Amino acid sequence: MDFTLAGHRDLTWFADQMAGDEAALVATLLNDALATRRRAAACTFITHPAPSASLPDVLAQALSTEPHPAVREAILRALSAQGEHGRARLPAALADPVPDVRSLAAILMTTNTRREDG
Repeated sequence: MDFTLAGHRDLTWFADQMAGDEAALVATLLNDALATRRRAAACTFITHPAPSASLPDVLAQALSTEPHPAVREAILRALSAQGEHGRARLPAALADPVPDVRSLAAILMTTNTRREDG
């Protein structure tokens, strides 16, 4: 219910997400020792109701330093959900050492996954 009250538009990712405002989620994404928590923070940005204009830059920074492939994949999905400003950062993942991460980046670059307002 917290996610609905906070304005998340799509509860498809609910089981993979965590509660918190943008600042708390960014802190978790950038600093938490557990990959599962970093992944949950990234997944939350897929449906976050009011992302800041700087969020794509923060996600790109996290992508460039994240050691765990599953977290990098969640970050890519979150970038894609940020519209053109986020999608413009997807090509950086084409150099990822993990084939599944590179493949996801290519797929997200060719599909429109932006969540609709409303």
